Amino acid sequence: MKDSQILSSDKFIEISKALATSLIFQISILSELYKTKNKNPYDELKDEWAIGYIYGWTHYLYQQSVFKDFVNGFFYIMYGIYSKWKISGLDNYSEHSDFFKKIENKIDEKNNSLYEGMCVGYKDSKHNFVNRKKKKGIKISLQRFLLKKFKKY
Repeated sequence: MKDSQILSSDKFIEISKALATSLIFQISILSELYKTKNKNPYDELKDEWAIGYIYGWTHYLYQQSVFKDFVNGFFYIMYGIYSKWKISGLDNYSEHSDFFKKIENKIDEKNNSLYEGMCVGYKDSKHNFVNRKKKKGIKISLQRFLLKKFKKY
């Protein structure tokens, strides 16, 4: 199957939406609070920690999907999230190559906030996935990060 066929398949679109929805949940809860200060929580997602968190969260869940061997699919989903929320400042998928390379290089370097965010996002996602049937607590560190940022206003 060609990349374009996979990307336009109902199953891939369904998984893409599910990955973004779980992140949207963490952000949307704080939207009303941010409005009280005339701010937008999505603006805070440009922070390297948040970029890393989204990457780690999405990466873990993507690896649990039937598309885990379709590496380009992960990057298309990341492109969708980062461009829709205006995190990358880029509009076209073809422009994101350098953006993704910078993320991967920072992850490889470790000892930086992007790497820390990625680790927390990965762990939160794994915790939620493993405990989803037990209905044990939800790890929502992105929401906590946004709340901490809000308190500085």
